[in-house]
Amino acid sequence: LASSAEELRLTQLACQLTAEKNSAVAEQQQQSEELAELRTKMAELQRQLQVQQELQQKAATAEESEVDQEEASDAVDESDGEAALLSDDSGSVGEDEAEFLTRISAKEAEIAELEQEIRDLREAADREDFNPDDSYLPEEAAAAEAATSADEVDNQSDDDGELCEQFAELSEAELDQMIQEAESALKDVGACAARTRRGRRLNKAELAALLTRLEIAEQNT
Repeated sequence: LASSAEELRLTQLACQLTAEKNSAVAEQQQQSEELAELRTKMAELQRQLQVQQELQQKAATAEESEVDQEEASDAVDESDGEAALLSDDSGSVGEDEAEFLTRISAKEAEIAELEQEIRDLREAADREDFNPDDSYLPEEAAAAEAATSADEVDNQSDDDGELCEQFAELSEAELDQMIQEAESALKDVGACAARTRRGRRLNKAELAALLTRLEIAEQNT
């Protein structure tokens, strides 16, 4: 029973790892959309600033005519207002990006904890002197825990249930390979987040390559 409880625990952890990976992919896509919106607003801000500079130059050369001078002044004031609004918008997007980076860092930490827990369980099971009585509950409690865990798995969605069955049928070597592929894909997500923290923007080719790799890892799992 202790062995069955351990296998069920590993299966649940593998399912949770897959769910966390999918969540990281979704947040990466959201980040890409937010960055694209930010670039659009910054381009518009630069255009407005250029218009403002041109109007200021025009105002400087129109001092001989009061009418021309008044029109240029009004245009400069209007351009200043639009530039201020765009600046506020870009600041808001920057705050959203910082919040996203905080969330993805937290997700990466949770995934790392799950992976470490899986490795610890495997190491304990592989030890020659491993005694289930030292690490697990008594037989009755272990049976109750296994029954409770089984009920929780049964209450998951159909897709998650099928995924858990697939994990349960896999050998330890196959499960190791799948986790390594997921870890590799998650490292790419972390690298992209790190580049964003340093101020680097993802181009379309980089984003497409990242999404392709994550999709392949997801299909393999």
